[in-house]
Amino acid sequence: MLEQPNEGSCDGLERMAEHTMMIFIIVALSALTVTLTQPIRRPPWHGAVSIVNYLSTNLYVRSVSVEDGPLHILPANGGRYNETWRPNVNSTGVSIKIATSTDMTDVLQFEYSAIDPTIYWDVSCINLSNGSRLIAEGFTAIASDKNCQPVVCDRGDGDCPDVYHEPDDNYAIRGCPINTTIVMQIGSP
Repeated sequence: MLEQPNEGSCDGLERMAEHTMMIFIIVALSALTVTLTQPIRRPPWHGAVSIVNYLSTNLYVRSVSVEDGPLHILPANGGRYNETWRPNVNSTGVSIKIATSTDMTDVLQFEYSAIDPTIYWDVSCINLSNGSRLIAEGFTAIASDKNCQPVVCDRGDGDCPDVYHEPDDNYAIRGCPINTTIVMQIGSP
């Protein structure tokens, strides 16, 4: 039992404050120990996507799943963004949005869902205007597994048959082994 402070003395209050602080520290350390001893779950696969900017202007990239990731700048003439396949969260895949401005309103999207043993992926122009610099310069997405069909959209091809133009263009989906790496090039080296 804690002692009651004497009138005119702060010793009792100081001891109560010290006791309360000690309890807080013990609880905080216990919670930290539990958190640190939990295994970190990482998927067993090693596949990834690499997006390379060969345009003469910066590109802006944001990886989106359940929440928006940070905005990344891909510098002109060779800037690169890399992402190891992330697992689906609540059955939601990942969309990597690529734009020529930070407002991210006119975007080319590299979309994927990692469902072991397969990575399902596509490129979408649904939210990209035909007048976009990305269409004007062209783009490709080539998989390290030669059995995976590539995406090749030539310069100025606003009707490229390898990508989504409408939400039901499911022919554009590819499936590759989950350890596949895909390199998406915007423009030409």
